Amino acid sequence: MIRTLAAVFALLLVVPALAQEMTIFDVNDFVDPRVLGTAAASNGNFKCPCVQFLIARAIGGWDHDFLNVTMPTNVDVGFAHLATSFYRGSWQVNAKATVLRDVHRSDVFSRGTVPQQTFTLQLGHYREVSLDEDEKTVRRLQFTWRINRHLESQRVTDPIGESPVISPAPQPPPSESDAPEDLLGHEFGIEYDTHVRTLVGSIAYTLLAPEDRRRSGFSDRPSRVAMVYRLDAYQLWRFRIEPTLAAVMLGHGAKIESHLTIQPSVRVALPLAFKTSLNARVAPTFQRFGGWQRYYEVALFVDRPIFAKTW
Repeated sequence: MIRTLAAVFALLLVVPALAQEMTIFDVNDFVDPRVLGTAAASNGNFKCPCVQFLIARAIGGWDHDFLNVTMPTNVDVGFAHLATSFYRGSWQVNAKATVLRDVHRSDVFSRGTVPQQTFTLQLGHYREVSLDEDEKTVRRLQFTWRINRHLESQRVTDPIGESPVISPAPQPPPSESDAPEDLLGHEFGIEYDTHVRTLVGSIAYTLLAPEDRRRSGFSDRPSRVAMVYRLDAYQLWRFRIEPTLAAVMLGHGAKIESHLTIQPSVRVALPLAFKTSLNARVAPTFQRFGGWQRYYEVALFVDRPIFAKTW
């Protein structure tokens, strides 16, 4: 078991990882099937014999000025994230669960900002493609279904109309109408890897459940298109440095509008004992909604494989 964990941990250090559509702590591993011993056929599909492996990773930490994909929350959150991935041949299956809490006001809930829990299922398929006569690469097509659970409770606004606060005055027992409301949001996404000269990344289209449940047509559903590119990672002493650049545009259905978010980021990873990695990621974010706004998201988190099996 220890040897398996060590082998998988070493593999994850050398295999590229894509930032998952601007969720700052969610690593979206890309494991080249050729590394696992699969053979590519003439049509680009992969065939076994190959090494299959299953890995579960625990990620936990603190996020300052949390950005929920493209929505600024202006709060600090603590998070626990469990990601499990299974690789076989040209296929990859991911299951991810996340819990988030506002570290300053854990009893305040807001609609559409900080989800209390999220659950994600992903199915990926790899294919070998030719970039030119001498170079071949692997691209992944990935489908995503995510559920976001929010709680909305009664909130009181302070006298000057700024951020919502909980009233310090004694309150009567909550009535049924005051009880937190459970709100579930669904997202469906498709993502494909791209290569533009020396830049390697992915483009993702995501369709959300409609905000107004009475309107369920395709053109009524909020949507977003994200492009995420990673620059070459490099090693500085024991630190692994991974810069990325993401851009997102919002719309409805197939209509993409002018709301633009640009997020360069740098992740610095330091391997520690017991196969644990300490990570810091800095992501200044620039958004254009009429004018330009700036946000500075910073996350500190640990990442450790808790289970791994190869066969």
